[in-house]
Amino acid sequence: MSVTRISRKEIRNRLRESALRRETYFRERWDLRVKFNKNFDQFVANVAQGLSRPLKYRSDQGQFARGLVADSDPKESLRQIHETMFRAWDMGQVVRLIATLYRRQVPLPMDRWVMYIEFGVPQSEANFEPDVLPRSDPKRKANKIIGEATAISKKISGDRGKRIRAYLDLAGKYGYPGMLQLWHYNPVAVREFAISSEAEQTKMINKGGGFPLSGELSGTWQGGPPNWRIFPFRELFDKHFSTPMDANSLGAIDEMIAKSVLMLSEGPGGKGAGGESVVSGKVIEFRKELIRLGRDPNSLYYASDKNTEDHRGLFD
Repeated sequence: MSVTRISRKEIRNRLRESALRRETYFRERWDLRVKFNKNFDQFVANVAQGLSRPLKYRSDQGQFARGLVADSDPKESLRQIHETMFRAWDMGQVVRLIATLYRRQVPLPMDRWVMYIEFGVPQSEANFEPDVLPRSDPKRKANKIIGEATAISKKISGDRGKRIRAYLDLAGKYGYPGMLQLWHYNPVAVREFAISSEAEQTKMINKGGGFPLSGELSGTWQGGPPNWRIFPFRELFDKHFSTPMDANSLGAIDEMIAKSVLMLSEGPGGKGAGGESVVSGKVIEFRKELIRLGRDPNSLYYASDKNTEDHRGLFD
Protein backbone atom coordinates (compact mmCIF):
# COMPACT_ATOMS: atom_id res chain seq x y z
CA MET A 1 0.00 0.00 0.00
CA SER A 2 1.34 3.43 -0.98
CA VAL A 3 2.16 5.77 1.93
CA THR A 4 2.99 8.99 0.06
CA ARG A 5 0.75 12.01 0.70
CA ILE A 6 0.43 15.66 -0.22
CA SER A 7 2.36 18.14 1.91
CA ARG A 8 1.25 19.43 5.28
CA LYS A 9 1.68 22.97 3.92
CA GLU A 10 -0.89 22.35 1.18
CA ILE A 11 -3.38 20.88 3.66
CA ARG A 12 -2.93 23.75 6.13
CA ASN A 13 -3.16 26.42 3.38
CA ARG A 14 -6.44 24.89 2.28
CA LEU A 15 -7.79 25.15 5.83
CA ARG A 16 -6.49 28.71 6.21
CA GLU A 17 -8.22 29.83 3.01
CA SER A 18 -11.45 28.28 4.23
CA ALA A 19 -11.16 30.25 7.48
CA LEU A 20 -10.60 33.48 5.55
CA ARG A 21 -13.82 32.78 3.63
CA ARG A 22 -15.52 32.33 7.01
CA GLU A 23 -16.93 28.97 5.99
CA THR A 24 -18.89 26.90 8.49
CA TYR A 25 -18.77 23.12 8.86
CA PHE A 26 -20.96 20.24 9.86
CA ARG A 27 -19.68 17.05 11.48
CA GLU A 28 -19.79 13.37 10.57
CA ARG A 29 -18.70 10.71 13.00
CA TRP A 30 -17.23 7.40 11.81
CA ASP A 31 -16.44 4.35 13.91
CA LEU A 32 -13.28 2.77 12.45
CA ARG A 33 -11.44 -0.48 13.01
CA VAL A 34 -7.99 -0.45 11.42
CA LYS A 35 -4.71 -2.33 11.72
CA PHE A 36 -2.09 -0.62 13.87
CA ASN A 37 1.39 -0.08 12.47
CA LYS A 38 4.33 1.31 14.42
CA ASN A 39 5.36 3.20 11.30
CA PHE A 40 3.25 6.38 11.39
CA ASP A 41 3.07 6.78 7.61
CA GLN A 42 1.81 3.22 7.19
CA PHE A 43 -0.69 3.72 10.01
CA VAL A 44 -1.95 6.85 8.25
CA ALA A 45 -2.39 4.81 5.06
CA ASN A 46 -4.41 2.20 6.96
CA VAL A 47 -6.65 4.87 8.50
CA ALA A 48 -7.15 6.63 5.16
CA GLN A 49 -8.14 3.32 3.60
CA GLY A 50 -10.67 2.86 6.41
CA LEU A 51 -12.12 6.26 5.49
CA SER A 52 -12.10 5.66 1.73
CA ARG A 53 -15.89 5.85 1.53
CA PRO A 54 -16.43 9.35 3.00
CA LEU A 55 -13.15 10.72 1.59
CA LYS A 56 -13.75 9.27 -1.91
CA TYR A 57 -10.26 8.55 -3.17
CA ARG A 58 -9.28 10.75 -6.11
CA SER A 59 -7.22 9.80 -9.16
CA ASP A 60 -4.09 10.48 -7.05
CA GLN A 61 -4.45 7.02 -5.47
CA GLY A 62 -5.20 8.41 -2.02
CA GLN A 63 -2.38 10.94 -1.57
CA PHE A 64 -4.84 13.73 -0.74
CA ALA A 65 -6.82 11.48 1.62
CA ARG A 66 -3.66 10.48 3.49
CA GLY A 67 -2.68 14.14 3.77
CA LEU A 68 -6.05 14.97 5.33
CA VAL A 69 -5.76 12.09 7.79
CA ALA A 70 -2.23 12.98 8.87
CA ASP A 71 -2.09 16.76 8.82
CA SER A 72 -5.50 18.48 8.66
CA ASP A 73 -6.18 18.49 12.42
CA PRO A 74 -4.39 21.47 14.06
CA LYS A 75 -4.33 19.46 17.29
CA GLU A 76 -2.52 16.60 15.52
CA SER A 77 -4.81 14.13 17.27
CA LEU A 78 -3.79 11.10 15.20
CA ARG A 79 -0.07 11.70 15.85
CA GLN A 80 -0.77 11.95 19.57
CA ILE A 81 -2.77 8.72 19.51
CA HIS A 82 0.02 6.95 17.62
CA GLU A 83 2.69 8.16 20.04
CA THR A 84 0.61 7.29 23.10
CA MET A 85 -0.27 3.81 21.88
CA PHE A 86 3.09 2.98 20.28
CA ARG A 87 3.99 0.51 23.04
CA ALA A 88 0.46 -0.51 24.04
CA TRP A 89 -0.63 -1.71 20.61
CA ASP A 90 0.98 -4.55 18.68
CA MET A 91 1.82 -4.54 14.98
CA GLY A 92 -1.22 -5.68 13.00
CA GLN A 93 -3.56 -5.40 15.99
CA VAL A 94 -7.03 -4.21 14.97
CA VAL A 95 -7.70 -1.01 16.88
CA ARG A 96 -10.76 1.18 17.14
CA LEU A 97 -10.75 4.90 16.32
CA ILE A 98 -13.46 7.52 16.26
CA ALA A 99 -13.02 9.89 13.31
CA THR A 100 -14.94 13.18 13.26
CA LEU A 101 -15.00 14.68 9.78
CA TYR A 102 -15.67 18.41 9.36
CA ARG A 103 -17.32 19.21 6.02
CA ARG A 104 -18.10 22.56 4.40
CA GLN A 105 -21.70 23.61 5.09
CA VAL A 106 -22.78 24.40 1.50
CA PRO A 107 -25.91 23.57 -0.58
CA LEU A 108 -24.30 21.41 -3.29
CA PRO A 109 -23.27 17.94 -2.05
CA MET A 110 -20.32 17.83 -4.46
CA ASP A 111 -18.86 20.91 -2.73
CA ARG A 112 -19.13 19.57 0.84
CA TRP A 113 -15.43 18.82 1.01
CA VAL A 114 -13.85 17.40 4.16
CA MET A 115 -11.67 20.18 5.56
CA TYR A 116 -10.19 18.48 8.59
CA ILE A 117 -10.49 15.32 10.69
CA GLU A 118 -10.21 14.82 14.44
CA PHE A 119 -9.45 11.40 15.92
CA GLY A 120 -10.18 9.85 19.28
CA VAL A 121 -9.93 6.46 20.99
CA PRO A 122 -12.97 5.25 22.97
CA GLN A 123 -12.06 3.74 26.30
CA SER A 124 -15.18 1.56 26.29
CA GLU A 125 -18.50 1.11 24.52
CA ALA A 126 -19.97 3.39 27.19
CA ASN A 127 -18.20 6.33 25.54
CA PHE A 128 -20.79 6.36 22.75
CA GLU A 129 -23.74 8.69 23.11
CA PRO A 130 -26.96 6.64 23.45
CA ASP A 131 -28.30 7.83 20.10
CA VAL A 132 -25.15 7.06 18.12
CA LEU A 133 -25.35 3.55 16.73
CA PRO A 134 -22.51 1.67 15.07
CA ARG A 135 -22.75 1.59 11.28
CA SER A 136 -23.34 -2.16 11.50
CA ASP A 137 -27.00 -1.36 12.34
CA PRO A 138 -27.91 1.09 9.55
CA LYS A 139 -31.56 0.04 9.21
CA ARG A 140 -32.41 0.96 12.78
CA LYS A 141 -30.56 4.25 12.46
CA ALA A 142 -32.20 5.03 9.11
CA ASN A 143 -35.65 4.59 10.64
CA LYS A 144 -34.66 6.90 13.48
CA ILE A 145 -33.43 9.58 11.07
CA ILE A 146 -36.60 9.37 8.96
CA GLY A 147 -38.69 9.66 12.13
CA GLU A 148 -36.80 12.78 13.21
CA ALA A 149 -37.11 14.27 9.72
CA THR A 150 -40.85 13.60 9.62
CA ALA A 151 -41.37 15.33 12.97
CA ILE A 152 -39.42 18.38 11.78
CA SER A 153 -41.23 18.46 8.42
CA LYS A 154 -44.58 18.92 10.17
CA LYS A 155 -43.35 22.34 11.33
CA ILE A 156 -42.50 23.47 7.78
CA SER A 157 -45.42 25.37 6.29
CA GLY A 158 -46.70 25.86 2.75
CA ASP A 159 -45.87 23.92 -0.38
CA ARG A 160 -42.32 23.31 0.79
CA GLY A 161 -43.57 21.44 3.83
CA LYS A 162 -45.97 19.41 1.66
CA ARG A 163 -43.21 18.46 -0.73
CA ILE A 164 -40.76 17.47 2.01
CA ARG A 165 -43.38 15.29 3.67
CA ALA A 166 -44.09 13.71 0.29
CA TYR A 167 -40.39 12.91 -0.17
CA LEU A 168 -40.28 11.30 3.27
CA ASP A 169 -43.48 9.35 2.57
CA LEU A 170 -41.89 8.01 -0.62
CA ALA A 171 -38.80 7.02 1.33
CA GLY A 172 -41.01 5.22 3.84
CA LYS A 173 -42.75 3.42 0.99
CA TYR A 174 -39.40 2.12 -0.28
CA GLY A 175 -38.03 1.34 3.18
CA TYR A 176 -34.38 0.74 3.95
CA PRO A 177 -32.22 0.22 1.90
CA GLY A 178 -34.53 0.91 -1.07
CA MET A 179 -34.86 4.59 -0.13
CA LEU A 180 -31.12 5.02 -0.76
CA GLN A 181 -31.81 4.52 -4.47
CA LEU A 182 -34.18 7.52 -4.74
CA TRP A 183 -32.52 10.17 -6.87
CA HIS A 184 -32.91 13.42 -8.73
CA TYR A 185 -30.77 15.13 -11.34
CA ASN A 186 -27.75 17.13 -10.22
CA PRO A 187 -28.37 20.86 -10.95
CA VAL A 188 -24.67 21.34 -11.75
CA ALA A 189 -24.81 18.64 -14.43
CA VAL A 190 -28.13 19.93 -15.77
CA ARG A 191 -26.80 23.46 -16.12
CA GLU A 192 -23.67 22.22 -17.88
CA PHE A 193 -25.98 20.42 -20.31
CA ALA A 194 -28.14 23.51 -20.80
CA ILE A 195 -25.25 25.81 -21.72
CA SER A 196 -23.54 23.33 -24.06
CA SER A 197 -23.92 23.16 -27.82
CA GLU A 198 -26.37 20.65 -29.24
CA ALA A 199 -23.46 18.54 -30.49
CA GLU A 200 -22.02 18.44 -26.96
CA GLN A 201 -25.46 17.69 -25.53
CA THR A 202 -25.69 14.68 -27.83
CA LYS A 203 -22.31 13.43 -26.57
CA MET A 204 -23.42 13.94 -22.96
CA ILE A 205 -26.60 11.93 -23.54
CA ASN A 206 -24.65 9.11 -25.18
CA LYS A 207 -22.03 9.04 -22.39
CA GLY A 208 -24.82 9.05 -19.79
CA GLY A 209 -26.43 5.99 -21.35
CA GLY A 210 -29.50 7.83 -22.63
CA PHE A 211 -32.42 8.96 -20.51
CA PRO A 212 -32.55 8.65 -17.58
CA LEU A 213 -28.94 9.83 -17.50
CA SER A 214 -26.40 8.37 -15.08
CA GLY A 215 -22.67 8.32 -14.43
CA GLU A 216 -20.23 11.25 -14.47
CA LEU A 217 -19.75 14.19 -16.80
CA SER A 218 -16.55 14.50 -18.78
CA GLY A 219 -13.94 17.21 -18.31
CA THR A 220 -11.75 18.55 -15.50
CA TRP A 221 -13.59 19.68 -12.36
CA GLN A 222 -12.36 20.74 -8.94
CA GLY A 223 -13.19 17.87 -6.64
CA GLY A 224 -13.85 15.57 -9.60
CA PRO A 225 -16.55 15.60 -12.30
CA PRO A 226 -20.16 15.82 -11.07
CA ASN A 227 -22.50 12.85 -11.31
CA TRP A 228 -25.76 13.14 -13.19
CA ARG A 229 -27.67 11.86 -10.18
CA ILE A 230 -27.88 12.92 -6.55
CA PHE A 231 -29.17 10.40 -4.01
CA PRO A 232 -30.56 12.70 -1.30
CA PHE A 233 -31.25 10.07 1.33
CA ARG A 234 -27.71 8.78 1.12
CA GLU A 235 -26.53 12.34 1.69
CA LEU A 236 -29.03 12.82 4.51
CA PHE A 237 -27.91 9.67 6.33
CA ASP A 238 -24.21 10.41 5.90
CA LYS A 239 -24.68 13.92 7.29
CA HIS A 240 -26.99 13.03 10.17
CA PHE A 241 -25.81 9.59 11.19
CA SER A 242 -24.34 11.13 14.31
CA THR A 243 -25.62 14.71 14.26
CA PRO A 244 -29.17 15.98 14.92
CA MET A 245 -31.60 16.37 12.03
CA ASP A 246 -32.45 19.94 11.04
CA ALA A 247 -34.92 21.72 8.76
CA ASN A 248 -32.13 23.17 6.62
CA SER A 249 -31.07 19.72 5.44
CA LEU A 250 -34.63 18.89 4.44
CA GLY A 251 -35.03 22.24 2.72
CA ALA A 252 -31.82 21.63 0.78
CA ILE A 253 -33.31 18.48 -0.77
CA ASP A 254 -36.32 20.45 -1.97
CA GLU A 255 -34.14 23.27 -3.28
CA MET A 256 -31.88 20.94 -5.23
CA ILE A 257 -34.83 19.20 -6.90
CA ALA A 258 -36.25 22.59 -7.92
CA LYS A 259 -32.89 23.75 -9.29
CA SER A 260 -32.48 20.60 -11.34
CA VAL A 261 -35.69 21.59 -13.17
CA LEU A 262 -35.07 25.31 -13.42
CA MET A 263 -31.56 24.95 -14.85
CA LEU A 264 -33.05 23.69 -18.12
CA SER A 265 -34.71 27.06 -18.68
CA GLU A 266 -31.63 29.16 -17.95
CA GLY A 267 -29.26 28.12 -20.71
CA PRO A 268 -28.87 29.83 -24.10
CA GLY A 269 -32.14 29.66 -25.98
CA GLY A 270 -34.14 29.10 -22.82
CA LYS A 271 -36.98 31.23 -21.56
CA GLY A 272 -34.67 34.08 -20.61
CA ALA A 273 -32.77 34.20 -23.89
CA GLY A 274 -35.07 33.99 -26.85
CA GLY A 275 -38.03 31.85 -26.01
CA GLU A 276 -39.21 28.32 -26.70
CA SER A 277 -38.72 28.41 -30.49
CA VAL A 278 -34.91 28.42 -30.30
CA VAL A 279 -34.45 25.76 -27.62
CA SER A 280 -32.28 22.88 -28.85
CA GLY A 281 -33.89 19.56 -29.63
CA LYS A 282 -31.83 17.90 -26.91
CA VAL A 283 -33.05 20.34 -24.26
CA ILE A 284 -36.62 19.57 -25.35
CA GLU A 285 -35.83 15.84 -24.98
CA PHE A 286 -34.54 16.51 -21.47
CA ARG A 287 -37.66 18.48 -20.60
CA LYS A 288 -39.78 15.57 -21.77
CA GLU A 289 -37.71 13.33 -19.51
CA LEU A 290 -38.59 15.55 -16.54
CA ILE A 291 -42.26 15.47 -17.53
CA ARG A 292 -42.09 11.67 -17.55
CA LEU A 293 -40.48 11.61 -14.11
CA GLY A 294 -43.05 14.14 -12.88
CA ARG A 295 -45.79 11.66 -13.76
CA ASP A 296 -44.10 8.64 -12.16
CA PRO A 297 -45.45 8.07 -8.60
CA ASN A 298 -42.15 6.36 -7.70
CA SER A 299 -40.11 9.48 -8.50
CA LEU A 300 -39.13 12.40 -6.31
CA TYR A 301 -40.17 14.68 -9.18
CA TYR A 302 -43.73 13.39 -8.88
CA ALA A 303 -43.73 14.18 -5.16
CA SER A 304 -42.38 17.64 -5.96
CA ASP A 305 -44.70 18.53 -8.83
CA LYS A 306 -47.84 17.12 -7.23
CA ASN A 307 -47.41 19.34 -4.19
CA THR A 308 -46.68 22.61 -5.99
CA GLU A 309 -49.36 24.85 -7.46
CA ASP A 310 -47.14 26.34 -10.18
CA HIS A 311 -45.76 22.90 -11.18
CA ARG A 312 -42.18 24.06 -10.52
CA GLY A 313 -41.37 24.64 -14.17
CA LEU A 314 -42.08 21.10 -15.42
CA PHE A 315 -42.91 21.64 -19.04
CA ASP A 316 -46.37 20.13 -19.34
